[in-house]
Amino acid sequence: MGSPKCQAIESLQRLPDDCSWFDVLYRVYVLAKVSTGFDEIDAGRGIPHEEVKREIEDWIRTSGLDCQVSGDTAPNPLALDSFPKFDGWHLLGAFPDGAEDDVGSWLLVHDGEALLLEVPPGVPVKTVKAALDRAGATLRFVTASHDHEDHLDPETWDALVEAFPDAKFITPSYVRGDRLLGLADEPVWLVKGPKHSASDIVTVFRGVAMTGDIELGTLSSVNDEVPTRTKKKSMARLAEFQDRTGYLVHSIMSAHLNDIRGSVNWPDLFKYPPNDS
Repeated sequence: MGSPKCQAIESLQRLPDDCSWFDVLYRVYVLAKVSTGFDEIDAGRGIPHEEVKREIEDWIRTSGLDCQVSGDTAPNPLALDSFPKFDGWHLLGAFPDGAEDDVGSWLLVHDGEALLLEVPPGVPVKTVKAALDRAGATLRFVTASHDHEDHLDPETWDALVEAFPDAKFITPSYVRGDRLLGLADEPVWLVKGPKHSASDIVTVFRGVAMTGDIELGTLSSVNDEVPTRTKKKSMARLAEFQDRTGYLVHSIMSAHLNDIRGSVNWPDLFKYPPNDS
């Protein structure tokens, strides 16, 4: 490992040419934190893996997330009142009808700024405005996990564009690589990974990833929209997210609210049988 200057230059060279100052500062910040961590481990001041795992599980239990510790899926995905609470994640509901297989819609909130994640049919503008008022937040971004209309409904999208002219609307198909947004000083990652659809992105915020409709643990999908070769590249790229960014994920959930897991080993989520296709 070279000097801090050499490490910083090498890391910054991997950023896209159109990156922002926020991207640059965050990359250097993460690099410094990781380097400091390695120095502490070398000095014998590190925390054993099992102890870290126990601390995370204790935190999840005290945060009301007991159902996630086992890694099992939620027993009743539409019991929204009992849906696990993640810090900064505000579930608006399952749309359009709150029925089985409907799509969740969330406000991600930090320090007075918010991102609306998933725009399924039937999300009322007034519901979004009321949630923003409760959170004391301004809507900065709107996006979805992919372009399928049960996740990005054109009519609902257009109504939100009219209601929130100052927000930035990010169409999933236009996201490339790792896109880093910021809610105040809190990062939000949009990670491209075409697998279920050509426009798939995984959204990561406060250590929680919303995986959309990406099927985990298998290369197969419910449709043939994405070629097998692309699926393999996406699964490998998603598995490398933590190593690539230095950002840790402790929990995941699906857009349809039927797969919720905590204390996850992130790279293992994207492994699949060798003969899978």
